[in-house]
Amino acid sequence: ARESGMRHFYDSNVTILHTKFYRDLVQPGQVVLGADSHSSSHGGLGAFSIGLGGADITAAMVLGQSWIEVPEAIAVDYTGELQFGIGGKDVILETLGKLGRNTVAMERTVEYRGAATREFTTDMRFTIANMTAEFGGLNGIFEADEEVALWLATRKSENTGALYFRADDGAPYVARYPIALDKLGPLVARPFSPDNVMEIEKAAGMKIDGCFIGACTTTEEELVLGALVLEQAYKDRPARPASAKQLVVPGDLSIQARMRQGDLWRHYEKAGFRIGPPGCSMCLGVASEKALPGEVWFSSQNRNYENRMGQGSLAWLASAATVAASSVEMKAADPRPYLARIDRERFEKLLFRDKAARGPEIRTSEPSIAAPAAGGAKAGGAAAAAKTIAGKVQRFADHVDTDAIIPGQFCHLVKFEELGEKAFHF
Repeated sequence: ARESGMRHFYDSNVTILHTKFYRDLVQPGQVVLGADSHSSSHGGLGAFSIGLGGADITAAMVLGQSWIEVPEAIAVDYTGELQFGIGGKDVILETLGKLGRNTVAMERTVEYRGAATREFTTDMRFTIANMTAEFGGLNGIFEADEEVALWLATRKSENTGALYFRADDGAPYVARYPIALDKLGPLVARPFSPDNVMEIEKAAGMKIDGCFIGACTTTEEELVLGALVLEQAYKDRPARPASAKQLVVPGDLSIQARMRQGDLWRHYEKAGFRIGPPGCSMCLGVASEKALPGEVWFSSQNRNYENRMGQGSLAWLASAATVAASSVEMKAADPRPYLARIDRERFEKLLFRDKAARGPEIRTSEPSIAAPAAGGAKAGGAAAAAKTIAGKVQRFADHVDTDAIIPGQFCHLVKFEELGEKAFHF
């Protein structure tokens, strides 16, 4: 990396790629390509960001360009005011539960719109855009607004190239889907799909074997909220020894430092959580950090497919606050009794937010577009030379994803022969 003059290089245990990129590098209006499906995260800041294969990314890095067909677009229109502590994870689980995985969003741009989004923090938008991958969208995107401008103003660099695009009032969409949030409570997704959603009340009291708070989906905002839930839960409880079945992993060393600055890690430690270095950790079930066969885990990660957290594991998805509340007695639990006792002003301060701060003013202006003259290219070409190819086709079930193609615990393999032996392993 030094020899090539690479500006941004991060070694192991420093960051999860999406977390660092979103917080420190990406700007609105950019086209971002990433070698992971959750590259969609950066749409939270108003970037057109998609995940592609490693070869596609290598080509883009070498050539400085790529070829992308402009996708169809759907709009998800959010209305209503969220209760305190109900965040991005609950919003996207509600969206998945209502609209379904790999259905209306499949291979399309998902524009997250509506009056409610103006109150979404950049962390909330990250989580929603992140799980556009589970929704089935090619990418997810929010309109960059004053909230985003205020976030960029806190950066020391990578903050002067933003382009604040906004859809026209009459912009055409394949479809628009309204989702009301004013009555939304904590949600969980049962195995083995992120759209297998139910209210936490319906699972309350269910015994669980482990709790994981982390992965790229879990933002600083969620980590702080989880700590404050545990602070309330353990006010009148003795500390617990560190457990092999309770793990919290920050997305970046900078978040780890800010959590330490706010003295928040002690609440996780008092509740028996081990604190791991930044990384995907149990979300991929790699190395020693994985669930055992038949174990039920509550996790704030983004996927709960078969074997995702380890062979035979049973992963339930939830927000960090819900996972934290459930860890207290190792039973599914509603976090709202703890959330109600949290000092909201202190919560904002622990996130280094200044409610009085003002970001740059954003003025709306219409661009002047000059379209090229129609015609020019001759008909035929590649299409005319197309041939019919006959052969056998291997068909798979619905919803085949990267977890099915090469399960997480085999992602470290690099030789084609080894990958071939483990492809579609389960």
